[in-house]
Amino acid sequence: GNTVFGVTSSTSLTASGIYVSGTQSGGIISGNRISDIKNTSTSGFGANGIGLYSSSTTGNVTVQNNMIYDVAAYGYAGVLEADNGYGIMINSGGGYNVYFNTVSLSVNQTIAGISAAINIASAVTALNIRNNIFSNSQTTGTRYAIYCAAANTIFGTINHNDYYSAGTNLGYIASTDRATLANIVTGFGGNANSISALPTFTSATDLHLTTSGNCSINNAGTPISGITTDYDGDTRSLSTPDIGADEFTF
Repeated sequence: GNTVFGVTSSTSLTASGIYVSGTQSGGIISGNRISDIKNTSTSGFGANGIGLYSSSTTGNVTVQNNMIYDVAAYGYAGVLEADNGYGIMINSGGGYNVYFNTVSLSVNQTIAGISAAINIASAVTALNIRNNIFSNSQTTGTRYAIYCAAANTIFGTINHNDYYSAGTNLGYIASTDRATLANIVTGFGGNANSISALPTFTSATDLHLTTSGNCSINNAGTPISGITTDYDGDTRSLSTPDIGADEFTF
């Protein structure tokens, strides 16, 4: 339930809104609004809204019902955690659950670089990713909704997500760009009920979904045990919740 904003680094230290490291296992990051996370270093060092760096491989942190936007670095031709701006950076460990989050990258980096709403590093071992909006509407550089350097065998469940990119490709996995939703399904596995739609938000700084759009996002999620409310504390549908942090009325 925190508002985290205005975190800026101008050095090799990655700027993070929320950062989890060490041997942390378990716990929930929920209901946070994270924005204006920047790295201005011209050497291209990174920024992330939520950074998951724990070495624990089982029963790890659950990230749910968060809104993340305006995350950007200077820009660099790399995809490691210290290279660019990423909404959620999962860098090490495993057993993470990422549920019902809304991530929107709309502020351009200073130079192009390679950005992603969610970036999964090669060392990550196990993930569940469901009911999230991963939107990258930046207008410069290589832009992904989802980037994964690990094999698709790390995913326990990955489904009911909305992937959107204004760039050429939605995602990347197995050393291959994935241009379409069908390519995402082939590369990542799962995702049989995921969609690719441009979400319309109240504003660039308010990620609540507008009621006069978002038809494909409405009722397109799947219930997850223990998550009965949204970012605002509003009750979620028990059968067809909405994708993203905001349970809204279409």
